[in-house]
Amino acid sequence: MAISCYGDPFPRAISSNDNSLESQSHYMISSPWALPIIPKSHFPSLDATPSVVAAMCSKVPFISNAMMKATGRSAFNLLVNNGPAAGQVIYHTHIHIIPRKAYDCLWASESLLRRRFNVDDEKVSQLAARIQKQLLPSDTCQ
Repeated sequence: MAISCYGDPFPRAISSNDNSLESQSHYMISSPWALPIIPKSHFPSLDATPSVVAAMCSKVPFISNAMMKATGRSAFNLLVNNGPAAGQVIYHTHIHIIPRKAYDCLWASESLLRRRFNVDDEKVSQLAARIQKQLLPSDTCQ
């Protein structure tokens, strides 16, 4: 059984393979049915684990479909808090699958009317160019 960052075994394992464990969360941060997909090896954040993140994401369709059927929910959110500014408090990479139903208002912001962002096309183009530049191989990687 995998060991959490706090030294406790993860309770109620749902499924497991060589790389990851799906377990009911004992930190009910968002929903009593939130299910984290957790790598068995320790990685503090997503940027440290590209291949592990890909493996965890590959399990999402299978696990989320089973969760929606088991909970009677019709949809789900994927939640990742990566870094302190995003609300990460457990520094062991994991992805939450959170089954949802219409109008459950899991988060207070969902009760607000959604507005379209008024974004300047030039600013969007500039941001896209900056992101593309970051995706280019750097001299240190070659």
